[in-house]
Amino acid sequence: MSGAPIRWLPESALLDARTAEPVARCIQAWAGEWFAATRPDLPPRWERQEPETLEMGFSPAFETQGFRIALREDGRVALAAQLLGRELSERDLRTAQDRVVIDHLVEEALQALGTMLGNAMPTDSSGETASFALPVHSPSGELLLRIEAGPALLTTLALGWAESPRKRAALARRKAALAAQPLRLSARIGASRLALAQIEALGPGDVLTLHTPLTAALDALIDDAPAATGALGLVPGESDFQLQLTRPATQW
Repeated sequence: MSGAPIRWLPESALLDARTAEPVARCIQAWAGEWFAATRPDLPPRWERQEPETLEMGFSPAFETQGFRIALREDGRVALAAQLLGRELSERDLRTAQDRVVIDHLVEEALQALGTMLGNAMPTDSSGETASFALPVHSPSGELLLRIEAGPALLTTLALGWAESPRKRAALARRKAALAAQPLRLSARIGASRLALAQIEALGPGDVLTLHTPLTAALDALIDDAPAATGALGLVPGESDFQLQLTRPATQW
């Protein structure tokens, strides 16, 4: 069983300010064409949104592969006010025709923004939940709308500013790689426990008893870490000790 690989980056890369720059440029360019005077305020980066926060009072106004534009119902009036360049009162919305005109203006503006973003942003067909949002506020702090996207789309945006991956050297054969590593092989013959007063009283000729039977298996150490076991003996004709390993190095 196999599947397509999923590109992944840590969330710190997805929330980097550079990942929001392509979207922010589109929104500012869109506002320059559609807003009567002021420009919207944008956060410096995408924000992680919990599922209940994403759905609370928001509905998608434009949706395509990879992202969507969402706004609240009361956000339509706030957005229309920015498009017209003046505050809208109840008098401006007293008839059904007034609301139709406002809704049409908002829909046209959102379609233009969606088209602009769709041309500038990569396509994402992963179908992932839009768990990141980029809110757009008016200069007075009113939430006008927000751009929502999933991690796959943000990963593609982040890879757009990331540098090319470093070229890694080919892995050497196991024996060649190990051959160049200096290691210290030693054996732990035994241990003894003494009180501090006994250690201070030690002198030349004193004998320390190691609590290790002569026939016991000893630990072989590689850089002070136990790696194998062996049996202690004497080198024939010499006064040196020898440690005969009871396991091959390939099983360490």
